[in-house]
Amino acid sequence: MNIITHWSQIPAFENEKAEAEFWQQHELDSRLMQNCVHEPDSR
Repeated sequence: MNIITHWSQIPAFENEKAEAEFWQQHELDSRLMQNCVHEPDSR
């Protein structure tokens, strides 16, 4: 399984089939996902 560590590693897909094939062989790094979590401003 290939790990995606930067958003730039995800290509533009021509169709849903190409995207599905890509995600069968790749997964997002947990740190990349943690950086996407929105945390409300508590000020």
